[in-house]
Amino acid sequence: MSSRRFATVLRLFIITTTLLGVAVDGLWPSVADTLLAFPGLATLALLLGWRRAWPGVAAMNGNMPLPTQRESIPSFEREMGRARRYEHALGVVVLRVDGAVAVPGVATSRGANGTSDYSPRTVGMMLRACVRETDLLAWEPTDGSFVLLLPETGREPVEALASRLVGVVRQRTGIVLRCGTAAFPEHGLILEVLVAHARAGCWPVPVVAAELPSRLESPVGVIRRRAEECC
Repeated sequence: MSSRRFATVLRLFIITTTLLGVAVDGLWPSVADTLLAFPGLATLALLLGWRRAWPGVAAMNGNMPLPTQRESIPSFEREMGRARRYEHALGVVVLRVDGAVAVPGVATSRGANGTSDYSPRTVGMMLRACVRETDLLAWEPTDGSFVLLLPETGREPVEALASRLVGVVRQRTGIVLRCGTAAFPEHGLILEVLVAHARAGCWPVPVVAAELPSRLESPVGVIRRRAEECC
């Protein structure tokens, strides 16, 4: 199947599912949640121009008071170039919603389906109010994460600010954020490396302990041991 035919089939599938979601109550939200759970599918949908056929993403983009990470690339690159040119510090923080807890005296807002409201708009407005006007804040619609660029801010202040943001959002809304940080030039010399380093701390890779078989219990070890016994 050619790439054009594959794209057409996927486009028809998204549009058909959207129409079914209008006719059958509750069908489209589950499909949208499934796509949001896989950032690769969400990115593919955005790149192929399916935003009009994807009401969930269109609504979030319309209500979000922050620019997307893609829209913020020129501003990010200018700050990165200024930091390299004048040898200034530069910090990056990546944050994402990791859950929610009950906070005494704080009523967590509820969505249309009765679940807690972890919308990017709620978190984005809170983060924007807690940072400086010179700091650049953007969000990534494919996975709901936030990217914060901190000009002239070293590693230790960046880590302190990230901890403060997590604490403020949790105390005021009950939303739990996971964060990762990076600093120029300690963690990288280009913007992509800094953002990737901070994002890695935001999505930690689980460490699985691998049990290696004993050398004597391996086939080679068994044959060698038998040869030694025979001789």
